[in-house]
Amino acid sequence: MKNHILLIALPVALSMNVLAQSNTIITEPRTSAPYHHLHIKGEMNVKLIQNEVPGVTVEGTSYQTGNTITMLRNDTLFVYQTNIRKRDRKTSVTINVDGLVSLEVSGKTRVNCSGLVNTDYLTIKAIEGAQIKLDVRALKVDSRAAACGFIDLSGSTVTKTESADECSIIDSHLLDVLDKRSVINYLCYDC
Repeated sequence: MKNHILLIALPVALSMNVLAQSNTIITEPRTSAPYHHLHIKGEMNVKLIQNEVPGVTVEGTSYQTGNTITMLRNDTLFVYQTNIRKRDRKTSVTINVDGLVSLEVSGKTRVNCSGLVNTDYLTIKAIEGAQIKLDVRALKVDSRAAACGFIDLSGSTVTKTESADECSIIDSHLLDVLDKRSVINYLCYDC
């Protein structure tokens, strides 16, 4: 009888150990060459940090980090997930940006920033339920939301353009749009 209990208890204990190891959160830093365009797709929590050193940090279980792909093609960094398990919490991704030109996010991904995102021209797209919240300082900001995307902008810009479909929202009431004449005088020191 004791042997039967031992034979049943051993596989149960081993499976609990494997399950505990698969739920352990790991942090995986990834290096990259410089990039100015971001394309993000999946179900992640993404934090953008203004930093001159390009790089990505992925935090999640070993399954999540293994299924979160970061790929650099030309000047575009692609971050996407190949497989998603519904019972897991969302993968956390931190991306260093400098001179960001475009940000396209699709899926149930949330993008926030830590501090200001400084750039000259910025194009932002939120598609298929993506949520983007940025504090920007740019000359021009072009925002587009489609398929129930959400964009929340704050900071300052010289000009902005917005485009949203019927179920998407762009909230830019905290984005200061500056008068072009005052900016030209400000930039022209001897004028």
